[in-house]
Amino acid sequence: MAIYHPPNQKSDRIPKINPIKQKGINENLIPIAIFPEQKFTNKEDLFNKGILLNNFNKLDNFLLLESNWNLNGAEKFSKNLIDLTKTVINSISIQPEIFPTGRNSIQLEWEKDNGDYLEFEVFQNEIICLEIIEKVEKSFAVKAENVNSIVRNFYGKQ
Repeated sequence: MAIYHPPNQKSDRIPKINPIKQKGINENLIPIAIFPEQKFTNKEDLFNKGILLNNFNKLDNFLLLESNWNLNGAEKFSKNLIDLTKTVINSISIQPEIFPTGRNSIQLEWEKDNGDYLEFEVFQNEIICLEIIEKVEKSFAVKAENVNSIVRNFYGKQ
């Protein structure tokens, strides 16, 4: 909840709001920071580590969503699903955009400028991949340990 400091008679002070205390913001999230114990070989590695931590924060916030969070009957996310998704994204060299779905899954997605699209939908018991490359769509189940190689192939990195 916001902290309000009423104006005193000497000044017209603007109310101070502590953003960390706002409803729905998890105070225990990991801040994005430089990691002195790790040596990054280039700026891209450091940038990806920052995105990874941001994605971990998003996933932690998905745990705060209550049942019916989408006003269409979506269930609350389980810690097991969030932990599985963290394991998957921790193994990925190119970080995705992450979204909660109303199907009790977490969506990981990448899109290229040319319209090619890659998506993984992480469920508690399976991971489904959707690829749209040159307007040809494929959908198939994958194992968590294969996600990074599919992402790297999507970007032409072996």
